[in-house]
Amino acid sequence: MSFTIQAAEEHALPIILFCPASACSFLVALHFRTLIEKGLIPLKDESYLTNGYLDIKLDCIPGLQNFRLKDLTDFIRSTNPNDVMVEFAIEAADRFHKASAIVFNTYDELESDVMNALYSMFPSLYTIGPLPSLLNQTPHNHLESLGSNLWKEDTKCLEWLESKEPGSVVYVNFGSVTVMTPEQLLEIAWGLANCRKPFLWIIRPDLVIGGLFILSSEFENEISNRGLTAS
Repeated sequence: MSFTIQAAEEHALPIILFCPASACSFLVALHFRTLIEKGLIPLKDESYLTNGYLDIKLDCIPGLQNFRLKDLTDFIRSTNPNDVMVEFAIEAADRFHKASAIVFNTYDELESDVMNALYSMFPSLYTIGPLPSLLNQTPHNHLESLGSNLWKEDTKCLEWLESKEPGSVVYVNFGSVTVMTPEQLLEIAWGLANCRKPFLWIIRPDLVIGGLFILSSEFENEISNRGLTAS
């Protein structure tokens, strides 16, 4: 969050930023203003979501090879010229150059083109990721229960996955931000049930607007031994 930069400046503290997401997402955020200046965003109207416009290849972000508009973060797909997320990202990006150093949850070989572009823009960058690999280097003590996941991990799916053929399971996960209505959840549920394929569906406790939603016993019977839901 870029407000920490302002707080550090007010207290004359050194500023070191940590980017837990990919270096690629950081680089894209730095160029939102460029995308606006070139007229690529915001979208003119909602028809641009489906008329092939998002397949435009980008040549205005150094370090991104063969990227299309549709490959960027979803909130660039807005028709609102004052979209709050885009404005927030631009405001944050304008402050990034005030940092004395920036630490990334990646490694150079994984995002070499992106990191080379960032090295040319910032004087002090450090790649220390992926963070989960650091857990294996931590001495076994009272901190060993800590992980990089803010949700309690449900590991029952691992044994179930081992019982399936490689490449045979449909994986469904809406991440940590998306929410949906009960009706949308039901539509997805029965779509998975009717696909007749093994599937693993991750359902967060707060995925459904209004609180926890219990899938019917009819659905559970339909997917028995073929589908698994976890949180």
